[in-house]
Amino acid sequence: MESPPSSRSRSPGPESVPGARSGGERPGPFTAAIILAAGASSRMGTPKGLLSAGNRPVLCSMVERLTRAGAWPRVVVIGASAEEYLRRVPASGFRYAVHGDWERGRTGSVQAGLHALSPLPPTVLLWPVDHPFVSTSTIVTLVERSRSGKGSWYVPRCAGKRGHPLVLKGNALEAVRSYGTDVPLHQYPREHPEEVVEIEVTDSAVLDNVDTPEEFQTGLRAHQEVVGGWTDAF
Repeated sequence: MESPPSSRSRSPGPESVPGARSGGERPGPFTAAIILAAGASSRMGTPKGLLSAGNRPVLCSMVERLTRAGAWPRVVVIGASAEEYLRRVPASGFRYAVHGDWERGRTGSVQAGLHALSPLPPTVLLWPVDHPFVSTSTIVTLVERSRSGKGSWYVPRCAGKRGHPLVLKGNALEAVRSYGTDVPLHQYPREHPEEVVEIEVTDSAVLDNVDTPEEFQTGLRAHQEVVGGWTDAF
């Protein structure tokens, strides 16, 4: 596993977030993070993580937010567009996990990310690239609540609906790691509702499932302060 983040200060990002650390360093046990970006993005027409947000790929902004929230280590799982990701976004502040069986579903992608984190960390945040506008402060809230909570499956809830990213630990992590790739992730909360902890947030981005160019542009306009601006360029 890579070395812990440096305590050297870094220039502030677009958000000012209570509880976040400029160097990505936090006291106590670390929460690892996996960005899930292995899908084909067929409706978008281009890999979602490579869409431009604030004149850089939105994946870079997502990694920056994880860093500011203190999530470490950070893994990005890629598959369908692996070569393009590797060419356009060099791994800096994270590592790539290339998942060759990405077509078999998200469970396999999560397992590929967990394998890259070996040995298994106690707590892991799972962030689909389909929800790219979640704020640093929301991530901090999820991480902090999961550290003190009794459950093993933490999910943000906004306006009465569950969203993403998730935070898994303990029993949930062990179960997901052992699933067959054809087993959907939601099997765990269905079978173990007593392990699910809903965390109320006001960040509507946890519900924004971005699948089309129009949805991405709408999200950019709504969450300028999160990504540092928006652009019409793809």
